[in-house]
This record gives sequence, C-alpha cells and structure tokens, in this order.
Amino acid sequence: MIDQTAGGAKGFTKSGSGTLVLTATSLYTGDTNVNAGVLKIDSTGALSTPTTYRVNGGILEIGTFGSGNSLDRPIFLNSGGLRANRTAATTTGTFGSVVTVGNTAGTVVTLSTATAAQSLTLITGAANGLTGGASDSVINVLGPGTISLNTNSNYVGKWRISGGTLSITGDQANLGTAPGAPVADYITMDGGAFSSANSSLVTNRGFTTTSNGGTFSLSGTSDGSIAGIITGPGSLFKVNTGSLTLGNSNNAYQGSTSVLGGWLVVASGGPLGTAPNSPTDNLFLNAGTLLFTGSVTGVPLSANRRVVLGPIGGAGTGTIDIADTKTVRIAGDIKNNTGGTGTLGKAGLGTLILEGDGLYTGTTHISAGTLQLGNGGAGGSLGAGNVTDSAALSFNRSNALNVANNIDGSGSVNQNGTGVTTLSGTNSYTGVTRVTAGTLKLGSASALGTAAGATSVTTGATLDLNGQNISGENISSIAGAGVGSGGAIINSSGTPASFGGNITLAGNTSIGGSGVFTLASGFSAIGGTGPLTKVGSGTVTLATLNTYTQGTVINGGGIIAAAQFAIPENTAVTINNAVLSTDQHQVFSSLTMDNGKLLGPSANIHLKGNVTASGVSQIETPTTLIDVPRTFTVAADSTLNVTGPLGGFGLDLIKAGTGTMVFTSSSTGLFEYKVNAGTLHTTGSGDLNASVTVESAGHLRLDSTGVNNLQTVTINSSTISGSGGFTNSGNVASTGTSFIKSPVQVGGPINVINGELTISGATNGAFINKQGVGTLTLTNDGNVQNGIYIGAGAVQIGDGGTTGVPGNGNIELEGGEFVINRSNAFTIANNITSTFGTGALRHKGTGATTLTGANSYGSPTFIDNGTLVIATTHAGAGAYTVGPNGSLAGNGAVSVTANQSVTIQGNVSPGTSAGNLTLQTFGTGVTELAQGGSYTWEINNEAGTPGTAWDVLTLDAVSVTANSGANNTGGFTIRITSLPGIVWTNTVGNRVFTIATSSDQSFAGVDLDKFKINTDNFAASNLGGFYLKIGNNNGFGVNGDSLDLIYVPEPSSVMAMLAIAGGTMLRRRRRRA
Repeated sequence: MIDQTAGGAKGFTKSGSGTLVLTATSLYTGDTNVNAGVLKIDSTGALSTPTTYRVNGGILEIGTFGSGNSLDRPIFLNSGGLRANRTAATTTGTFGSVVTVGNTAGTVVTLSTATAAQSLTLITGAANGLTGGASDSVINVLGPGTISLNTNSNYVGKWRISGGTLSITGDQANLGTAPGAPVADYITMDGGAFSSANSSLVTNRGFTTTSNGGTFSLSGTSDGSIAGIITGPGSLFKVNTGSLTLGNSNNAYQGSTSVLGGWLVVASGGPLGTAPNSPTDNLFLNAGTLLFTGSVTGVPLSANRRVVLGPIGGAGTGTIDIADTKTVRIAGDIKNNTGGTGTLGKAGLGTLILEGDGLYTGTTHISAGTLQLGNGGAGGSLGAGNVTDSAALSFNRSNALNVANNIDGSGSVNQNGTGVTTLSGTNSYTGVTRVTAGTLKLGSASALGTAAGATSVTTGATLDLNGQNISGENISSIAGAGVGSGGAIINSSGTPASFGGNITLAGNTSIGGSGVFTLASGFSAIGGTGPLTKVGSGTVTLATLNTYTQGTVINGGGIIAAAQFAIPENTAVTINNAVLSTDQHQVFSSLTMDNGKLLGPSANIHLKGNVTASGVSQIETPTTLIDVPRTFTVAADSTLNVTGPLGGFGLDLIKAGTGTMVFTSSSTGLFEYKVNAGTLHTTGSGDLNASVTVESAGHLRLDSTGVNNLQTVTINSSTISGSGGFTNSGNVASTGTSFIKSPVQVGGPINVINGELTISGATNGAFINKQGVGTLTLTNDGNVQNGIYIGAGAVQIGDGGTTGVPGNGNIELEGGEFVINRSNAFTIANNITSTFGTGALRHKGTGATTLTGANSYGSPTFIDNGTLVIATTHAGAGAYTVGPNGSLAGNGAVSVTANQSVTIQGNVSPGTSAGNLTLQTFGTGVTELAQGGSYTWEINNEAGTPGTAWDVLTLDAVSVTANSGANNTGGFTIRITSLPGIVWTNTVGNRVFTIATSSDQSFAGVDLDKFKINTDNFAASNLGGFYLKIGNNNGFGVNGDSLDLIYVPEPSSVMAMLAIAGGTMLRRRRRRA
C-alpha cells in the first residue's frame, strides 16, 4: 500500500493486477489512470486535486473516507469498472461527479460492490452524471450489492445485471438516453435485480433474460412499468411491495415468472413471456399479486403454465387480481410449492376462470369479483382447503364436479355450467346461490349456506336436492323446465328429500325427476307467478298452503297436496299421465286430465270450473261443484271414472264430449245431469240422485247395483241403457228417437213428446204420458203400474220380438195410437179406455194378442198384422179394420158406436178353437166382408151346436163388398178348417151348419157368388161337398137371419139338393179313397 504523501504535476497510473490502496494525501494534479488491478481510494486526502480518473482496464474502488464517502472527481470509464468497498459492511460509496463511459464500440465496463450489503451510487448532484458510451456499450452490474442511479444521464449504451441490484431512484432517464428504436437487450437480466421507484421504461428499452434469470424490485409502494419487450431464456422475478407493469404483449422470455411481493401488472397473457412446451411450474405467486388489467378470454393462459402458490417448504398466499369488467382464463393447474401449503387469493372486480386442476392444499380467498371454475369444458377445480367467499364463486363445467370444500363468507355461489356441480361441504356462506345453467346438486344439508342468502334457479337450470333435507333456506326466484326439461327442482337420490323454505315462482316452473321430495313446510309457501309443472316419475309433496298463480300441471309421477290449499285456491289443475293425491280441502278453477288420477277419499274438492278428460282418468276425491253449472268433457275413446261422491248445491253437471264418464259413487245436492254427448255410465254403487237430461248425442248407461234415485228424466233422441235401472221421483220425458234399456222405477210420469222412445228395461210405477209425434216403444216384460196416456203419437208394445208389455194400469187413448207389435202370443189385461175417442189401437206385430180387459175406448182399431183376440166385450168401440194381413179372433164381442163399421179385409176367426165372436154395429155402420178377406170356420164335431162344436159369427148389418165370381171364384173366402180330433160321422146330405147370424136379416139379398169355399184345411173322412145358403137361423128365424154352410155327402146328388134348397155350390171335394 502507498501511505505517504506524494506530489508532483504529473498524473498517476495504476498498473498490474494487484491492489493499490491510497490512504494518504495526494498532491499530484494530473490524471489518475487505472490500467489494471485495483486502485482503492480509502481516504479523502488520497483524492488528487484536481484530477480526472480514467479506468482503462482495472477497478477503481471507493473505500472508507470522509463525509458522504463520495469520490467527486470526473471519471472516464473506458474499460474495467467501479466498485464500492467500505469498511463498514452496509455503507454506501458514491461516485459524485460525472462518469463517462468510453465510446469505443463494444466497450464493457462494470459496477460492483465488495459485499452484498454494500451499495454504490451514481451520481449525486451531477446533471447527466453518467454519460458517454456507444450503442453497443455495456455497463455490467456485478453486485453483489446495489448499484443506484439517482440522477438523469445521457449514457447511450446498454446494461447488464449479472448480480446484485441495479436501482434507479428517479425515472427511466437515470439509465441514460433511450434508444431511437427498440433494443431487445437494452437491459440484460443475468441473475441480478432491477429496482426502480416510479419508473416507466419506454418500448425501446427492451429486456433480455438469461438462464440466470432476473429480478424486478420496486421501492416501497412505487409503481413502475416496462413497455419494452422482454426476451431470452431466463425467468422474471417481481419482489417488494410496489407494482410493476409489463406492457409489451410480445414478451418472449422463456423462463418462469415469480411474483414475490407487490403487484405484477399485465394487460394480457402476452407480457408473461413464452409458454412452456409441456406442463411446467411457470407462474410463482407468494406474498405477491398478479394483476390483469385486460382480458384473456379467447385463448387462455396455456395449460403448460402451472401456477405455484407459496414458498418452498412453508405456507404462503398467491393472489390473482382481475380488473373490473375483465376476464382472465388460466388453463394450467394450480399447486403448492415444493413441501409447502399454498393459498389462492382472488382480488379485483373482474372474473378469474380456472380451467386446470386445483392441486394446492391451502385455502381459497375471494375478496372481490368472481372466481369461476371451468369455462364450459371438463376442467377447473379448487384446492383442498376451505373457501372464504366474499364476492362470487362460480362453476362453469360441462361435466360432474364434486366440491367438498367448506364455503364461508358473504359472497355468492353460482352454478353456470351445463354439468353437475355437487356442494358437499359444510357451508356457511351468507350470500345468494344462483343456478343459471346445468345442475347444482346438494351433497349436504348445509350445501346452500345459511338462511341469509336466498337461492335462484333460472330457465334451463336445475337444483338437485339429492336426498338432503334443507331447512331455513328460501328460493327467491325459480323458473323453467330445468336441464333437459327434467325439472328445475329434482331429487336424484333414492332417499326422500325436502326443501322447507319459501319458493317464489318467476314463470312456468317444472319440478320433478324420478325421486321423492317435499317442498315448503311450516309457515313457508310457494308463491309467485307459475304455473307449477310436475314432470318425471317421482312424487312431490306440497306440504303447506301455497299462493302461486297460473295453475298446477302434473305431467308425470304424482303430487301429494298434504295441506289445505296446497294447490293454490281457485287455480287450474292439469293431470297428464300422473296422480294428484290429497286428503285436504282444495279449490280448483278447472280440472284437465289425460290418463290422470285425482285421489283421496277423505279430501274435499271444490270445483269452480269445468273438467276436461281424455285417456282413462279417475276422480276419487269427494268433489263439489261451485257457483254455476259445470261441464265434464270426455274426449272420444276416453273414460273418466268418478269413484268419489259428487255434490253441487243445486247446480247442473253437464256431460260433454263423445267419451264415457263412469260414476261409481253417490251424488248429493246436484240438480241435474245433462248428458249432452257421449255416455254417462253408473256402475257399482253409483247413484246419480238428481234429474237427468240425455240429449241426442248422449247416452245414459245405468249398471250400478244400487238404486239410481233420479228426479226428472228427459231423453232427447238418446238412450238410457244398462242392467241397473233407476228410480225417479219426477217425470220421465222424451223427444226425438230415444231408448230406455234399463229398468225404471218411476215416481212420476214418463212424458214422451215429439220423438221416438224405446224402453227396453223393466218399468215399475210409471205413468206414461205420450204426447207429440213419435213413438214410445216398451220392449220389456216389466210393469208400468200407473197406466198409459196417449195424447199423440204412439205407444208401442214390443218391437217385433217376443217381449214388451204395457203393465197393469189403464191405457187411455186420447189422440195417439196404442200399437201392439209382438211376434208371439200374449195377453193384455189392461182396460183400454178413451174419453174423446180420437186415438187408435193398432195391431202391428205378427203374433196373437188377446185383450181380456174391460175395454171401452171409442177409438178405431186397426189389425195390420197378426191376430187380435177379443176375449171380452168391447162396448162403445170405434171402427174395426182388419187389414189384409190381419186377423180378428176370440169369443168376445165388439160393439162399435153408431155409424162406425167393422171391415174384414183380412181374416176373421171366432173363438180360439170353435167359438162365437160377436161384431155389433149401429146406425149406418156395417160389418163389411171385403174383397180378399176370409172367414176361418173351425169345426171339431159335426153333431154339436154353433159356438161350441163349430164357429159362428154374430153380426149386424152385413155388407159383402167382395167381388162376385162364377164357379167358386168370389172375393171373400170361407176357409173350412177341421180341428184336431174332429168327430165327423154324418153320411146324410143336407147337414146345415150355421156359420154366421144377423139380427137384422142383413144376409137377405146377399150375393152368394161373392163367396168361395176353401177346404184345404178340412181333414175329416167321408167328405162330400159344401155350399152356402142364406138361411133362417136353422129354421128358427126369418130368411136372411143366417149364413149357412150345407154339407153334401155325395157328388151325384149335389145338383138335386141345390135345386131343392135354392142354394149355390161353392166348393166340392170328392170322397177320399
């Protein structure tokens, strides 16, 4: 060392590799040159006065000397470097005058300190204190301490930080003049640190990192920025509490980025350099914040950029801050540092989207904005620790995600993805829960946090109760059909679930699925604007009084309405392939069913609207019609089974639609059933217990085993059928073409007005009042106890078959017809009467009808077909007409009123074997034997008397209008008929048989040529021939009293007998061999 005074006018040069320390006073005035080795100035006196220091290859080192420790002489730094080397370990050495870097191309100089604790400062108090250099000059900061630049300079070269720290205390001008064009390696980070205070580096000042990396440090709360590009293979480290903004989106450094303090601010992912080619730990966050001021959306931060939280071997927090309205996607995994426990912090009002796996084991803190897991794909998850959510936690995945973390805080939880997110932690967050897409599945009873925050479910999203029993939570808004229209609330678990809070519908809302669950209980309710729609095969219980509007639709499974007005009062209900069960009082504004069931035998349903049913549907609940008549419309090929009782407070039930309404219970209080269309069918113990009107398109079928207590029954061109029958206390009225095929116990009249009514069921107790055109047909063998009144139209017994009777009451003909239309033999014992005689009795059937009553009707009698047998006296009769196909028979008497006639166009046959039939006329009336008519004369014993052994007619005013014809071809036929077992022994001629008598000698003058004799049915032996003769009642009267049939035993004597008797031979048969 040189420690003595030196003087002289020349300069001083340090050569050689050794170290020269100047501690004594230097009196030389020339330049000091450091060409090699180290020249250390270790005292103030050692500084030459005045002098310039030129460093040409060695190191000029500042040691410990006077106040300020400043070497304030001009320095030309052509090569070599400057170094601070103080005795005190942490003191600062200052080069206080101008330092000029040589301008030779390629000049490299260094700045350093002896220890890491020491610092070196350029250049106190000197404007442009650092100057010189060439565009490719390099000042290499070697460290290991801090090199500080505290004034502006016009140095034009580059920088390299190989160790320690290069600190600029002002702005970027401390570094020198900015290049005129971008220089990528303006600052090379080669293992050292760059520190600034409020410095912003322009675009042309580029950074290059070497494999040794580089650290960026900001003083205190200072903010700095780097606009230039950062390139190279190295890494970037941000330390201290200030903020550093990387402003170049084309940064291409290839190493990692570490934020170990303060904020590293980027506008996008570009400033963070080139992403690794494979998954690599790339973003290190520990006690620092990575702040994004722009969005990273279209292409996320690469999945190869793994985010590492916390320090090695310890616990720490890394925070990602997203500016308001911005969104950043990070596709890489987030993990702990080696051996440590990392915590993730989300700050800022923007949205951070994590698309990789959360592998960190620490907690997650959301202080602002939104932390979103997934971006609609299959990735994105939290770490293992608890979540403190003070803002918003969102899930947006397309697949299943189980979130087992415990979530607390005041923030919201949001399900936004199309997948299924299960919250299975013990959650206590107080914010709202929003389900906007996909399914939020509850994995614990506290999955939705506390009661302070309500839940909302929007259209297309689903809340899955998943077997949990949720209490104290409310759903503030819910709408839509849920995922795949499977329900906005479901229970996917086989374990029943419940949601006990209030639910507000915000539109058409579907609930359901395949599970079983209960909604609302206690003082909670479902309100809002619906409708509420049940879907899926499961069963939902509505446990309390609800107030939602727009009705309830059950499209699958079932709803149990477990409380009064669980179905909101006076709202519409639709049940499609589903069941609504209740044991409570409900009031429906309408009921629509398609293969639906309304069950609950102890319920009380009030119906303020109509019922529409299709498929096979059922109403089991006791149901009361309210306010006005209600219509039950059953679609074609459909059945509505009403198995519960109906009531109505005096209202009508209108059956419409072509389908069938089946009633198996009783009704009370209804005024009338109106069957306008289709079928109303009673079975079992069904009892309508009201009046019934059956219109033309309707059908009433009564098959119940009980009594259908009907009041007034009106049938308008329709049908009542069935085996059950009915009892009515009022009228039975009919119009059109109608049918009653069921038994009838009638308390009032059956009124048939202007229509056709067929009653094929047994009637009991009825009084039939037939008015207007048309026919009432009775085809059953039951009784009509109270008689028949025929004012118009017709009452017909039978319909051409073998059944149908009029009952036991009188039959009164007052304008209409009493028609008999059976094909077999039967007896009518009723008294047939009339007051005005304007009706008629018509025999229409092909059978034989015997009248045994005391008949007094003055109406005409027409025998169109079959046989009418008169067994008693018909006094005061109207005209009798026996048509060509009819027959009048019997042993009775017909006494027609004055001026009325009996016309035989068909057949007359006294008795039922041999008998006497009396046909009595008065005034101008006659008994007309008309063209084509016949008299069947039956005989069973030729030795007997008229009326017992053979037939006889007792007539008045005979008029034969048949045509005359020679040779036995007249127009009225006497059919001689032998009865079985006939006794015929007479072989003597001239045996006289009186076959008809006339009290007024009306046979006198009758042209016997108008008769002909037919013996086709005469089977006696020894037959000769017969002829007719006008007689005198077999010798006891006057001529013309009788019509006699004369037997002629042998053909040879016929002519002689004819000559003697003056008769006419009409028929001859030879004796049989």
